[in-house]
Amino acid sequence: MKVDQDILYAPCPCGSGKKFKFCCFEKVRDELPGNPGMQDVKELVAGPVDVFSNCPGVDKVADRPAIQKAVEGVKAMARDKDFSSAVDLFHEARTMCPNIIPAWDSEATALWQCAEYEKAQEVQRESLARSGDEDVFGLAQLAEFEYALGNDAAYESCVAKALRMAARSV
Repeated sequence: MKVDQDILYAPCPCGSGKKFKFCCFEKVRDELPGNPGMQDVKELVAGPVDVFSNCPGVDKVADRPAIQKAVEGVKAMARDKDFSSAVDLFHEARTMCPNIIPAWDSEATALWQCAEYEKAQEVQRESLARSGDEDVFGLAQLAEFEYALGNDAAYESCVAKALRMAARSV
């Protein structure tokens, strides 16, 4: 395989501070089937959406299959409007790596689009429990779900938590 020097000597995407060649290159290359070309390595290194890989407790290399499932879910929703497939992909991603909190949030969104309202609420609540209620997006989304379903007390509770979080971050 001809190796692109710019990729090899770029900082490793795992965040170690080492050059990619001296950190995760062998591990990434070994994950690719057959005789990978440089484009395969570039795609693996450049990686999916940072929102899935930059979560606490997520290893960009070891959790790569889960991250990729989540990215496929985004593509299913965005490009194909295939929310049912997206639900399955996000569910698989979060089962493989429960620390990818945005996969939980995205699954809840896709479930809502599939008119599975109670399941969407359940997944969103579990996401917030896992993130310690520090997921502002998830909290806002749950507030929307509660409001849409007429759960005024739950809606008000979500809004109050969000306001407390906003006050702490100022």
